[in-house]
Amino acid sequence: MWTASGSALNGRGKPCPRLILQGLEKTAAYQDEAGKRYTGFMLQTLGLPLPGDYGQVPAKLWYLHKV
Repeated sequence: MWTASGSALNGRGKPCPRLILQGLEKTAAYQDEAGKRYTGFMLQTLGLPLPGDYGQVPAKLWYLHKV
């Protein structure tokens, strides 16, 4: 899986750093270790929100599996 970072709105009108994934099946569902489900399309367009703010992003590791 290849990854790249991008940005999207965090709901408060401010940009939020995001991790945009690539190489996923758009119609497949993926689940993280917390039980949250995402579609491949969503992960490749909106991505996953990174903790912190620009320039101050702590390490974060996600384990996603196709369900």
